[in-house]
Amino acid sequence: MTATRVFSAVAAVAALLAAVAPLLAFRALNAFSSGLVRVLDYRGLSNFLAFILLASQPPHFICQSHAYKTEVVSVDPLVIYFHDFLAPAEMSQLLDAAEPLFKESLLTGNNGQVRASRRRTSRTAKLLADDAAVECVLRRASDVMEGMLVYPRDDIQPPQLARYTAGQHFDVHADWFDTPQERRPDSTGVGSSWNRLASFFAILEDGCTGGETWFPHVQAPALPGDLPGPSGRSSVWREHEQGGLAFRPVKGGALFWMNLFANGTGDDRTRHAGLPVQSGLKTGMNIWPRVYYP
Repeated sequence: MTATRVFSAVAAVAALLAAVAPLLAFRALNAFSSGLVRVLDYRGLSNFLAFILLASQPPHFICQSHAYKTEVVSVDPLVIYFHDFLAPAEMSQLLDAAEPLFKESLLTGNNGQVRASRRRTSRTAKLLADDAAVECVLRRASDVMEGMLVYPRDDIQPPQLARYTAGQHFDVHADWFDTPQERRPDSTGVGSSWNRLASFFAILEDGCTGGETWFPHVQAPALPGDLPGPSGRSSVWREHEQGGLAFRPVKGGALFWMNLFANGTGDDRTRHAGLPVQSGLKTGMNIWPRVYYP
């Protein structure tokens, strides 16, 4: 057989394969589909659809190691400022999760009743505890509370975001309750009642003027050596003209303070206010560790 005939034969076979390839592919796909239907009949269509949905989701948020700086502002009452407490990726994820959830802020009274009030004019969004970014932040808050909470008796309340625009504020108030509150459906702690042992207030958006967090009864450290920085003056708080300290909103930073004395009563010195935002927007996040009682 000459080379020309060999080439012609090979070309003919190639043409035949090209012609039947779509048919073979269709039959193979049909056979695969039939087999897949049998699998779905056996294992359930819902499981397959759940798998497809899961595979189409963006990558799961992963907690990254994150360093922050601690500044002890007051020992009694205990007030701590954490520089860079939140990572940029966490703030972005938290804001995305909260955006469709913002509602008019309400006040919760000592009787557990909630109501609208001109004393609090922001908007709030309650986050889900099982959100990946929320889990990262709550784990960090739990590390701060190590030794102060007793697990599984105590827990940390699912956080909420608070957003303030021009003119909005929150008058002087306490985060703790005069009497412990009845156990809630979102509680994971063990006990019939609870109170807010401590508070975190972290800033996610600081594009504003005004909007300081003011503690009228917290005093500046007495000794210059107790103050951070070579000038002996903090970059995030100032002495307020009416007394106490005012903390300006700084993205990523967080305030922490203890609400209760050792006997469970509230510390009036931790009453605080969200001063009016003059322009722009401020978004903060409340995290409340809860202590439970039998």
